[in-house]
Amino acid sequence: MAGRPASTDEDAGTSPAVEEFSLDGVIEHTAQYMGTISGLHRSANELVDQIDHAKRFGNVAWQTGPEDTVKILLSKYGIKVTDSRKHEVFARVPLHKIGSVLHYLEDSAEHIVVIETGDPASGEYKYYVYCMPSEADAKQLCAHMKQAFDVVYSKTVIDNL
Repeated sequence: MAGRPASTDEDAGTSPAVEEFSLDGVIEHTAQYMGTISGLHRSANELVDQIDHAKRFGNVAWQTGPEDTVKILLSKYGIKVTDSRKHEVFARVPLHKIGSVLHYLEDSAEHIVVIETGDPASGEYKYYVYCMPSEADAKQLCAHMKQAFDVVYSKTVIDNL
């Protein structure tokens, strides 16, 4: 196995975030897109193994360059992934379709973040794989995702009282 999980959606909130998620805002993260894996739900360790397998078959990049830079925009509606100038939209995922966010450290010292999306009813999932510039950036993205879930869930509960 090429990497080990460094943090998951359960402990992502333990690192301090510089910017807080709010219902009216959009938080932007810069990352390098590595690829997408489709298939069945996987545990964290199975997912890391599957990413290594996908790299060997060319479905996920071994290395990224400036041309792979994307913006991950997080709002109360979900995530939108665009090119670095925000002209082209590569992916748009509603918040309720995001299952988890995983951060792990590759043997190459790269901080990888995987965003799991899908439908538990169908059993079909997609895993978006990103290389983050630093550990702090990876932990901050995970923390912002956790905050987004918490804030939107809290608002939904309050609105339905």
